[in-house]
Formats: sequence, structure tokens, C-alpha cells
Amino acid sequence: MRVTVDMANSVGIIQLSDAIKILGVTLDSSLTMDPHTKALSKSCFYYLRSFKQIRCSMDYPMAVSVASALVSSRLDYANSVLVGCPQQHTARPQRAQHALTRVVTRQSTRFSPLTSIDLLEKLHWLPIDWRIRFKLASSAYKAIHTDNPLYLTDLLHHHK
Repeated sequence: MRVTVDMANSVGIIQLSDAIKILGVTLDSSLTMDPHTKALSKSCFYYLRSFKQIRCSMDYPMAVSVASALVSSRLDYANSVLVGCPQQHTARPQRAQHALTRVVTRQSTRFSPLTSIDLLEKLHWLPIDWRIRFKLASSAYKAIHTDNPLYLTDLLHHHK
């Protein structure tokens, strides 16, 4: 889409975009969150490939620590914008999390009797949908009980 602006005989063309990236969240014009989840998954798989290369030189507790940091920095950052999104959008980050659990535990998909859900339980990680719910619940709890920030406290109402 193009917009032409005439400013005192000098014509300028402004290019409009269908998506914008704000604070690491990619928002598209129809708010489907599709570009955001694609970019998120792409970055997770980039770091996953790098982690996979150095995994053999780590012991299990170190691998869990590094993977937990990767999950909390990539998959948990601004994941609350995905609340209410269709399952197809949360499935992409979920696949990245399942792949990460397989790398940490050194389980292959073909020969392992354990499912990805079993591996998540073994690592004490919540699935992506539950991570989003937990983040929202903990934010609401903190807003109600600490009165900080006030603008969030004013928006929340106690259910009786």
C-alpha cells in the first residue's frame, strides 16, 4: 500500500506496512498473530540448532539450565499477547518447546517410549498454553495483592 503526500510541490511517498514489530511482538493488520508466532518459532529453532551442537559437551543439569533460560527468554517473553489465539498459533511455539525437550533429554522421536508431554513433565515445564495462563494469573494476582501498578488494579474486578 502506498500513500502519496503533496507537501508544497514536493511529492513524498510513504510506504505502509501490513505488520509492525513493537517490543519484540509482531502485530499484523488483522491481529491474527500469525507473523509473531512464525518469527518466534523461527528464532527458537535457530537457537535450538545452536544448542543441539553444544549439547554433547554439557552434563544434564547444565543442559536443563541453559534450556530453561532459552525457554524463559524466547517462549515466555510477551506470550500473554497470545491469549485467546487459535490453537494453530500456539502450536508453533509448542513444537519448538517439544523439540527443545528432546534435545535436553537426548530422546529421539523414533525410538523413545516417552512422549513430548512426558518429557515436559520430567523437566517440570508447563506447555505453552498453560504458561500463558500462568503468566496472566500471576500478573492478576500481583496486581490485586500488591496494588502495583495501579492502572491494572483499577481494571480488575473481584468475582463473587
